[in-house]
Amino acid sequence: MKVSVIIIVKDTREYLPKCLDSIRNQSLRDFEVLVIDDASAVKSEDIVARYQETLDITYCYLPSSRGPGGARNYGLQHSSGEYLCFLDSDDWVDLDYLRKAESSMSQHQADIGMCGLVRNYDIESYQPLYKCRYDTTHTIDGITAFRMLAGQYDYHVVVSPSPVNKLYRRSLLEQNGILFLEHVFYEDVLFAFQTLLTGCKVITIPDVYYHHYRRAGSIVQSLTKRHFDDFETVFTEVKAFLIRQGLYEEFGFHYYKILERFYSLLIRQVFQFSKSEREKKDWMKYSFQSLKKLVVAEEYMEYFSAEDIRRHIQPFLEDTSLR
Repeated sequence: MKVSVIIIVKDTREYLPKCLDSIRNQSLRDFEVLVIDDASAVKSEDIVARYQETLDITYCYLPSSRGPGGARNYGLQHSSGEYLCFLDSDDWVDLDYLRKAESSMSQHQADIGMCGLVRNYDIESYQPLYKCRYDTTHTIDGITAFRMLAGQYDYHVVVSPSPVNKLYRRSLLEQNGILFLEHVFYEDVLFAFQTLLTGCKVITIPDVYYHHYRRAGSIVQSLTKRHFDDFETVFTEVKAFLIRQGLYEEFGFHYYKILERFYSLLIRQVFQFSKSEREKKDWMKYSFQSLKKLVVAEEYMEYFSAEDIRRHIQPFLEDTSLR
């Protein structure tokens, strides 16, 4: 089997048919589909059954939730494809997605293939909203791709930590013992660190897109205490991984840069979903408890320039001269 398509369902069965239709009509035929249901309140077995005549598809229901990372791990461990492709059940892909991605991966003997990613909303925009867009094939070593992800290098190629717009060579994960963190949000952060820092071969795959549906109530379209707790758990694990591998001295800067990015996402969620000034302040105070554990002030000051730090304190001030 060339490709294993692993689709995660968590109380999103109403979106699953659109996702499966995009897979059923792929121009590539040599693939299997595993639908992993992460303890949804209502199962989706009946929906999957409609596709069993036209797809090599398996439905697996996890009786207790393992989170998106745990569900992906289950699919990874029960699949057989040379390449792994991850989808969320409320998303979909172009009809040439698997053929173009697998062909490029085989041709370039790549370990990770990055496809374009488009954001879709209930009300479509006149112009596509690209999170990642690749017009040509670039070959990048994993360390360089990691530096691009952290924003250290700007080569005009976007590298996202998300696993959903990518194909992975199975052997990359198995030989390095890489799995997703379970029972947490932001499970893709450590996965991105672990995969890219192997120094693997990464390619961009042009002119084919993963469509990410920004659904109300999704992880980034909601806010709970768990968002902050899992943020702390994930970045604690990331730092521990870098220290265990003897990589923290070299990549501590990148740890802080990516931590900043995800903390900024949390703060945007605070201001989008809080109903009052009091609620915003309470969430901010709660978030500071995590920052105290994740950020060593002396390290942070060393990694960033005085101007970077000033802009955190005075983002509104462009002219620093005294008049």
